Amino acid sequence: MATSLGSLLTDHPVALGDPLVHVDNLAHTKADVIAEVGTLASQLSNVAPGSPVVVIGDGITVLIGLFASWAAGLVAVPVNPRLPSAALRATIESS
Repeated sequence: MATSLGSLLTDHPVALGDPLVHVDNLAHTKADVIAEVGTLASQLSNVAPGSPVVVIGDGITVLIGLFASWAAGLVAVPVNPRLPSAALRATIESS
């Protein structure tokens, strides 16, 4: 059975109101994560499907960015914000 990347989040066995992710001593419920993903995915809806989108950050920011990109039909390109600026710029420009 094929599983979509988005279903990894929505079909996760954690209840909607229960914590799904703990980052920096903060708990993010499954419902909160799904809502944030939906909001960002709708903001990305004007980007052509299949286009690459750079996701920079760490923690919950990357999780939301990855799932939102996939929900919008885009190709997520996660980038480590700790890269030296020249490497960061080169990665972004090549995406």
